[in-house]
This record gives sequence, C-alpha cells and structure tokens, in this order.
Amino acid sequence: MKCILKIVKRETEYFMPQIETKIMNEGWASYWHYTILNSLELPEGLHFEFLKRHNDVIAPVAGGLNPYYMGFKIFEDIERRYGKEKLFEVRSLERDNSFIRKYLTQDLCEELNLFQYAKKSFEFV
Repeated sequence: MKCILKIVKRETEYFMPQIETKIMNEGWASYWHYTILNSLELPEGLHFEFLKRHNDVIAPVAGGLNPYYMGFKIFEDIERRYGKEKLFEVRSLERDNSFIRKYLTQDLCEELNLFQYAKKSFEFV
C-alpha cells in the first residue's frame, strides 16, 4: 500500500504543473504554431491546409471552453498590447489562474463569447 501511495504521489507531482498551466500550454503552442507557419510564406495550397487545421484546433466550443482557443486569443492580445517580449515574461511567471485573472479582459470575454445571458421571469441575468 505504501508503494502504491508513493507511485500516486510521484504521478501527481509530475502532472500537477501541467494541469495548472493547461490553457497557457495549449495557447502557447497554438500561438507559436500560427506565428511561425504564417512567417514561412507557404505556397497557397499548403497555407490554406495549415489555416484549416489551425482553425479546427482553436475552434470555439459552444457552451464550453476550448483551452487552445482561449490561450491563443489571450497570447495574441498580450502581444498586441505589450509586445512580443511580454509573452516570454508572462510564460515564465504565470499559471492559468493568474494568467486569466491578469490578462483576460472584458473585450476578450465578449470576443470569446464567455458571457451567457438568460431571461428569468422579468429580469435578465
């Protein structure tokens, strides 16, 4: 039993940082994939194929969150507002909780369609 608990503890220690940075990891990979492939000046057919596959990965999920999409859009916004150097600072210092708290703006929330409105009786909530 002690041996099993040690194994579970080691597995948890390994996976915990990945769990804490899922949106950042997927957004980071999607951001750089998009940035690098756009800079390659691919032939039109290959560029179209790349865009199709990229958009399939970062497609928003109705009624849910796609970590690739959310992370990608936040990193894009950080670059637009603060410059490329800030991306590396954010990447090295933040985890998903602080990343979202500090860099998910109201404009991004609206763009990502994160608000849900419903009518309850005579009020909208």
